[in-house]
Amino acid sequence: MELKGAEIRNLMELCNPMPKNGTENRKLNVLIPYYQRPYKWEETQIKNLFADYFKNEQKEYFVGSVVMVENHDGGFEIIDGQQRITTLFLLNYLKFIFLRAYIEELIIVKKVYKIDGYLSKLENTADNIFDEKIVDEIRKIHIEINDLLEKADEEKNEEQKEKLQDQVLKEYQITLGLPEKNLSDREKYLNQYRGNLSDYLAKNEFTLKYRRISYNEKMKEALQDCYIEISNAKNPKLVMKCKEDVDDPIVMQYKKSLIYEFEGLMENCRNEEEAPLNYTATLIETIEKMINMIRFCVVITGNEADAYTLFEVLNDRSLTIEDLDLTKNLLFKWYCNHTSEEENVKDKTIEKADQMWVEDIFSAMTRKEEAKLISFFAAEYFTADESQKFNDTARYRESIEKNYLQTRRSYEGVDLLNDIKIYYMIAITLKEMGFRYQKKAEKVIETETSGQKSITYRTLNLLNALKLYGVMPAIINFILKRYITLYEVGTTKEYDISRFTDYIKGLANDKENVMDEYKEIHDISYELWRYALLAKDSEIPRTIAKKYIVRNYVGNTDFEFKANIDVDLKGEFREWVYDWKYGSADAQLKAKVLFINLFENSKEHHLLRKLPARIQFNTKAVQLDHMEAEEPDTAAKEKYFEPCNPHETREMYVNSIGNFMIMDRDNNTKKTNFPLQDAMQVYDKMATGHWMITEVKELLADDKFSKEVVIAGEPYRIPKEEFFNERKARLFSYFYALLQRGLHESESNIVD
Repeated sequence: MELKGAEIRNLMELCNPMPKNGTENRKLNVLIPYYQRPYKWEETQIKNLFADYFKNEQKEYFVGSVVMVENHDGGFEIIDGQQRITTLFLLNYLKFIFLRAYIEELIIVKKVYKIDGYLSKLENTADNIFDEKIVDEIRKIHIEINDLLEKADEEKNEEQKEKLQDQVLKEYQITLGLPEKNLSDREKYLNQYRGNLSDYLAKNEFTLKYRRISYNEKMKEALQDCYIEISNAKNPKLVMKCKEDVDDPIVMQYKKSLIYEFEGLMENCRNEEEAPLNYTATLIETIEKMINMIRFCVVITGNEADAYTLFEVLNDRSLTIEDLDLTKNLLFKWYCNHTSEEENVKDKTIEKADQMWVEDIFSAMTRKEEAKLISFFAAEYFTADESQKFNDTARYRESIEKNYLQTRRSYEGVDLLNDIKIYYMIAITLKEMGFRYQKKAEKVIETETSGQKSITYRTLNLLNALKLYGVMPAIINFILKRYITLYEVGTTKEYDISRFTDYIKGLANDKENVMDEYKEIHDISYELWRYALLAKDSEIPRTIAKKYIVRNYVGNTDFEFKANIDVDLKGEFREWVYDWKYGSADAQLKAKVLFINLFENSKEHHLLRKLPARIQFNTKAVQLDHMEAEEPDTAAKEKYFEPCNPHETREMYVNSIGNFMIMDRDNNTKKTNFPLQDAMQVYDKMATGHWMITEVKELLADDKFSKEVVIAGEPYRIPKEEFFNERKARLFSYFYALLQRGLHESESNIVD
């Protein structure tokens, strides 16, 4: 790591050599990269900073870390700490406005003995706000004023003395961009003041600069409106023209920040008995001390990669910067460093991209898991990096830079906007596919029972509920590549988000899975739906998904590829069915999906055939139900199954898949904990004549699988161990036959 050093420093020391070794302070020279967000601190953060500092009795106060990269030209790029540095920079500007007005008033009231000292303060303050041009002008006028005041002091003629003092005021006002102070027409004076200050700031550069030109202009636009009224008669008053419905939001942000800083100062430094001008001097001294005593842990590196490594491990007092912002920053930075476009074009492009990112993709309404999914899917689309895992956000950025951005010969504005739109298109896909981030299993069951959505919709929701995040990019990549190939290839324009939204809606609602433009997407979705249900864990589905991901991502297209896998899936599925036990949420969900789809078939000998009409359950909530109750009614224990072998538990059988059926919630509530023979009456009402119900009744009537006992003079059938084992074996055959069927096939053979 190219670490130049780390020291505790204040704002004025920020750009000193590392280590300083006794050298004089270097002029502030910090740059905020193109890709960083605008200033965002609100009233709470600013006033808390003031309150905390004053609670600390105005002693040295530490406010966290600052990470910067030292450029070859002597400037410093701020990687971490922009919000705090900008807050103190604005406070220093407030001090400059205070001093500017205070010195003017000292000249007017002829308190000449103080002027020299405060001109020195003005000079030092300006040195860390403006470039050398304005500082040189202040140095020059400082010398001239001292000479004029010295002449005035020596002048015996009162009229000539008055003229020299008037000349001091005039020269000072001209140099500092102040109009003649005449408050008889207050509005006229304020307009002149703002106009003069606008011209004054326009010809100078700040020592804190944004790479984005528009942000510099917006900051100047806000700061030119800062007027502090100082007089010998009243306490200082800040006057700012703030119109939320007129001002640009970023301009408004700076204006409000200056107001909050002024209020924070006045609230914590109240005037008890001082004369207004003396109180103003106290306020200036307080700001100066505050800027000197608020300190950062300043870490300086020689390259940006090391700075970002440090950024990710250090805490920031400012607004939280999520991992997604770092990904956005990477894309913005790459664009700024690799485009041939003009500065004003870059500025507009980044403005547009940033607005899309924060308002359309990752808004305040975006759930945390949703944001993580979007980030992961985008990284997989850009890189097809097999080593990436869901939630490994640092890895996404590394991979995007290495495996995607570094492979590009150029990266222009349309490239950036389309890459941002990939995130947008993924967000739209998740929305239109009905993704949930709570109660995911319920969503899957609703979708499977309704029959109103495409297999792609069903598969993505199933994979989401099973947390098979590493499998989903195979489908997401396919969707993006298919759409771009159909509608965007060959153009140099931005992707059409409206058209993509319509495309995704059509994909989600193609319930018969027959539309040509979605054929390949449905095929791969169905394949992964099958594998997710056949496999006992995520390994095989992820292996299959990887084969598709590397063939369909931003750098490759292969819609014809069909994955093969040399694994005994039948054996693995048999193992899963035979080992299945009630309790695991994922296992229960997969069993429900299998039962629901099996219910949609008729059975004729060794053939399953899809029914022309779906089974309609009483409610959307379809549950997995113990046919033989899990907890027997103690008042009728003789009606319930008990294993013959004393070393076996009842749970071994009643919690195996051979004892389960699906049932809608209404009927399940009625059934409670009935023994199997009594439960069959409820099943009959739920799906009268259905072969799955009939088959259970037949097994229960067969002496091989059940026994007959006499209770209260009436015969009663109770299942034996063989009942559960036989039904488990049959369910395996039925489920497996179902999963061997093609997407558009309506029949499948049942094989033992």
